[in-house]
Amino acid sequence: MFISKGPLLNCLRIFVALLCCVSVTSAQTGCVLKDPGPRPAGNSIHYNVPDQNGNLIPNFTQQSQNGNFNSSGNALPGLTLNQFNFWESGMAKFGDIASVVGAPPGVNNPEPLKGLGPRFNGNSCFMCHSQPSIGGSSPGQGTPQFNGNPQITVASAHGASNLVPSFVQNRPNGPVLEARFPRTTDSTGTPLNVLDGSVQQLYTIKGRTDAPPTCNITQPNFPAAVTNNNVIFRVPTPTFGMGFIETVPDNTLVANLLANASNTFGVGGHLNTNGNDQTVTRFGWKAQNASMLMFTGEASNVEMGITNELFPFERRAGDCASNTTPEDFTTPNNQTISTNPVVVASDIELQSFFMFANTAPAQCDFSSQAPNGIPQCLGLSTAAVDGKTQFNAAGCNTCHTPTLTTGPSIFTDLNNATFSPFSDFALHHMGSKLADGVTQGAAGPDEFRTAPLWGAGQRLFFLHDGRTNNLVDVIEQFHTSPTTDCVKVTGVGETFILNGQTITIPAAASTFCGSESNAIVTRFNQLTCTQQQDVILFLRSL
Repeated sequence: MFISKGPLLNCLRIFVALLCCVSVTSAQTGCVLKDPGPRPAGNSIHYNVPDQNGNLIPNFTQQSQNGNFNSSGNALPGLTLNQFNFWESGMAKFGDIASVVGAPPGVNNPEPLKGLGPRFNGNSCFMCHSQPSIGGSSPGQGTPQFNGNPQITVASAHGASNLVPSFVQNRPNGPVLEARFPRTTDSTGTPLNVLDGSVQQLYTIKGRTDAPPTCNITQPNFPAAVTNNNVIFRVPTPTFGMGFIETVPDNTLVANLLANASNTFGVGGHLNTNGNDQTVTRFGWKAQNASMLMFTGEASNVEMGITNELFPFERRAGDCASNTTPEDFTTPNNQTISTNPVVVASDIELQSFFMFANTAPAQCDFSSQAPNGIPQCLGLSTAAVDGKTQFNAAGCNTCHTPTLTTGPSIFTDLNNATFSPFSDFALHHMGSKLADGVTQGAAGPDEFRTAPLWGAGQRLFFLHDGRTNNLVDVIEQFHTSPTTDCVKVTGVGETFILNGQTITIPAAASTFCGSESNAIVTRFNQLTCTQQQDVILFLRSL
């Protein structure tokens, strides 16, 4: 392992200070902290995966600490041959582009997935999850083959008549966005005092050459939403290492939360749960989804408008629905018998397995570069190692749990495995600076799942809406909130008759002021300038 020390360490720190493009003065200490920015993703294609329609889906070169390729965007090393082939099939579907009509297997077509729209935000999984490699987070400058925000060009593809919303047009280098209206609106776009929070897809298929000629639906009134401060955004979450997260038992997450409950920082937190079986949900910005299959099915329907066996109906289709049955479905083939059900997997099953069996991001020192387009993965320097120590000293590990252990699994790599997501996957009050007014399950208007930090070293955009590319801002500006800013949530009271007896459940109110991380940011600012800087360098080494 490469360890920086002595004069070399000092030179390295000076080098970072000179080359960093972003610096921020710490509010309480006067330290000028610098985010060295993401480690380069490189531009070398490690290999291509063919789909069923003559297309090649690229997987870019990433390197892990032991020198293996594709630590991000590669399959778990212990997969069987059949599992690996299934994973590659999932990668192909993940990278394929959708159109309204699609194409059957064996027919060459650059846009083979069927069922785009009637409303959509993008036309492939890869479009939103491609930094630093397929399956990652939102693309931007530095992403392999990036040619500008793809949500700008997809608006007019195939002659579509969409207007690009200002919040997309003004960000030609990303991030890719999803928009929601916290409050419902009237016909003029004026907000009403009624909660909404659902996704408002950016575009429709109206005017596309492959759309039904009768299609006449309109885009949401985004100009009015912007004017009336009634729009919030979400950016794609990275999907590396998802199998580890899904395999953690509920009781492990509960025990981890209880173990941290006695902290002195005022950090609480609670887990979101599935309304059907009350198991812990853990995927998405508000931990609203329980499994990668549910995550994928929802994204397919909401982001691309493709109906499937989990979400079989079009959203707000108007007169533009061209398919009355789910567009993506598990299909038995001609070898199926009662004792041997041989099927062709649905697209969402393939895509979800691709994400489930992806490897976790590797930890590489923040100074790792990409000579000849192939990223290095240097061992952690003295600065990054000290940053981990200071990260814990400041209390950041209270929410960003460094390690968890999975339960039993049929997959060798996931079986009782220890991994490092840097998250407790619980919900925490983050205060007025981050509140989005959206409630999902048990997650309230200012609550978010602790964002896993693994992979932060190559992430381009941070926070749920991608508002910053600077880790210093994430800590100093957005993880604190004035204690005079409070969020009050009142539960619905009910009175009903049950078996002849009147039952009254009173309304319950909860109030939380400030951010749960206020005291931790205060502790961070009490570190020396060098220690604070080392924390940033550690985060860029994840």
